[in-house]
Amino acid sequence: MKKLSNMMLAAVAAAAIATPAMAWDFGATGSAEATFNQTTTKASESAKAVVSGGFASDAGAITLKSSNTDGDHSATLTYALDWDGNLDEVWTLSGSTKSGKWTASASIDYNNDEGAQTAQDAPAITLTDGSMTIIMGNAGHLSNARKGADGTAAGRVTMLGTGEANGGYDYDIGAVVDSFQGISVGMAVDANTTVTAAYQNQSAGSIMGVQGAADGETSYSASGFGLSVAADVGASVALTFGSGSTKSAIDGQDNSTTYSTMGLGVSMDLGSAVPALTYATTAMTSNKAEGEHKITAMELSVTAPVGDDSVVFNYSNAVHNDGTNSGAQTGIELGYGTTVGAVALSVGYGSTTVANEDAVAAVNAKGYTMSDIEVKMAYSF
Repeated sequence: MKKLSNMMLAAVAAAAIATPAMAWDFGATGSAEATFNQTTTKASESAKAVVSGGFASDAGAITLKSSNTDGDHSATLTYALDWDGNLDEVWTLSGSTKSGKWTASASIDYNNDEGAQTAQDAPAITLTDGSMTIIMGNAGHLSNARKGADGTAAGRVTMLGTGEANGGYDYDIGAVVDSFQGISVGMAVDANTTVTAAYQNQSAGSIMGVQGAADGETSYSASGFGLSVAADVGASVALTFGSGSTKSAIDGQDNSTTYSTMGLGVSMDLGSAVPALTYATTAMTSNKAEGEHKITAMELSVTAPVGDDSVVFNYSNAVHNDGTNSGAQTGIELGYGTTVGAVALSVGYGSTTVANEDAVAAVNAKGYTMSDIEVKMAYSF
């Protein structure tokens, strides 16, 4: 299989370079980063502080890309090698075709790494005339509505769920939505406002692509509805709401899980600084196990230019409630970014603290603290 893929890659490269009459453009990209990190963690009130970190480096994907435009039709073929616990070898073909006022587009990809691709790819088809956009299939139909910026060091908290009962997710503060099978229709209400409505219905999978069955369902379907609004009213505003439920596919079993999420983000470019605020909630309940988990979170950030450089401050807080008890995580990040030639250099400090008197499962133990100092150099070529 590896030999076959190498032969195919060579053929693509040869065709792109040796046949200019076909108007295929060819390019190669890659990236690398090097970091210095020092993290101090205290797991609980009674635990000793543990210091870890040091120098490290990481490589991004090696990407070969060949693209072609022929009248109203365009296509791009990409081959990427990347490591995310194993070596991924991904082929992607995306294309678009314009017919009249409508443009259709889609993208398919397959991972050629042995065992990594376990099923047919699940793409989406997009159809747009510039003012209306219809997407059908497996896609990120809804925005998470987050507005904000953060530094290079760890510290900022997230919308974190652990275990089957509350999804096992870890997402940025905002509406906790991901890709799901469904349809969405986006409309430009005016030059400054876009509204998108999405409907989910799939025979297996998670609500909004996030929340799995929490009520003991072994075979179930998921359905849901969501709405996203993006507007520029002097400030940039984004709002997303999504909700849905699972339904058991086994006769006589009425187990079900319900889930809802909301995110509201606002930012404003003042010239001298860009303040941003995001507020978000999630709620999960199950009718048989009587499980419940709610998250209420907010994130405030300010980004300011310093000459050609920038500084950023980020404050975040997330409160988890299991129906009876609650626990909270709070994070702070401060970052500075600049460039040295072609290298992006960033320096940051971050910290996380936990208040969890009631030992809520999704939150670290009472007295948990973490502080992080990080320096990162990044280069793309």
